[in-house]
Amino acid sequence: MNIPNTCTDYRSRQVTVPQEVIEHIRTRHPEMEPHLGKLCEVLRNPDFVYFRERTNSYLFYKLRVLSGRIANNYMVVIVQYNRDDEGLLKTAYSTGRPAYGDSLVYATRGR
Repeated sequence: MNIPNTCTDYRSRQVTVPQEVIEHIRTRHPEMEPHLGKLCEVLRNPDFVYFRERTNSYLFYKLRVLSGRIANNYMVVIVQYNRDDEGLLKTAYSTGRPAYGDSLVYATRGR
């Protein structure tokens, strides 16, 4: 599987994908293994993005990219940006619904 070292998000910001984060995802979220090649797709074309103030992170959500028993879940990719707007991917997982308490910062039309 081809997992890129960098991606570009929906605002054309560069996001680094560290190998140790990929290993973390494989270990802590093994159901995501077949979907790691979709990280950049979620960042480029999210359904919506939330900001989590507590961790200074952005949560990118996309539906209809997963398969198997988690096909109806969102793929969530979490990124932290520095002052220069350079992103660092922190983790990815699946969820049935967005977390509560985060601030919506982006949504595609019709949401």
